Parts: sequence; structure tokens; C-alpha cells
Amino acid sequence: MGTSFLEGAGCKQPGGCLRMKGGRMAKNPVAIGYARVSTTEQSTDGVSLDAQTERIEAYCRAVGLELRRVITDPGISGGKPLGERPGGAELLREVASGGIAAVVSVKLDRLFRSALDALKTLEDWEKMGIATHLIDQGGAVTGNGTALVN
Repeated sequence: MGTSFLEGAGCKQPGGCLRMKGGRMAKNPVAIGYARVSTTEQSTDGVSLDAQTERIEAYCRAVGLELRRVITDPGISGGKPLGERPGGAELLREVASGGIAAVVSVKLDRLFRSALDALKTLEDWEKMGIATHLIDQGGAVTGNGTALVN
């Protein structure tokens, strides 16, 4: 694609920049993270949400994504469609507002439990040019629209 991740080398962005073809510097692609725990016990303990958030932050640093923020859904069942959860609805609004290149989550089941909800949402994001990164699946799992379903 003609891009490479750079640390330093004249880059003023925290975490590095992408050097575009022709040598000009560009800001890192912007990502939004999403973390969810099902039980009130997990959400008040904070360990699970904190662990997910830390992994999302570390992943974004490692791959050169600028993490805008991590949206959380504490104590919310994954059985609810993403848009019916408070944080999930916020995530969808944030993505629809533009300026997001990627959604990052630790696992697919943090975002979706329903295959239909997953396929519809991922298809919508794909049409908008938004990649989905699932850390436990090795990173970017969409981008060509087929990685999760093949």
C-alpha cells in the first residue's frame, strides 16, 4: 500500500506516524475500542474491564492506531444486540459520526453474540471503510469483508 509505521524519524505524533508514499507524514488512523463484561460483579470489580482496556490500548500502540477512547458496557449481557446496549449504541453513534478507521475489541463475543447482529454490523462497517480488529483473532479480521465468514 505504500505505508509503513514509524517511531520517531521526525514524527510528532505520540506512538508514531504512518509514512505515506512520497515520504509525507500523516496522523495514525483513528480507532475506537469496545469492552464489555456480563456480570455486575465483574463490572464493579473492574478487573475484566481494566484488563480488556489495557489490551486494547497496548494493541493500538503496537499496530500504530490512534485510540480515541474505549467505550465500555459494564454488567451488560452479550445476548442484547450491540445497538441495544448503552455503550454499544454509543459505539455505533461514534462510528456513524465519521473519522473512525477501526473498531478494536479483545474478542468477537465482547461485541456480538448473535451471528446475524455481527454479520449485519460488520457489513455496515465494511461499507463505511471501517476495519474490525479482534485482538484474540490476531488483529484485523475485516478489511476485505470475508475474514470472519470464510
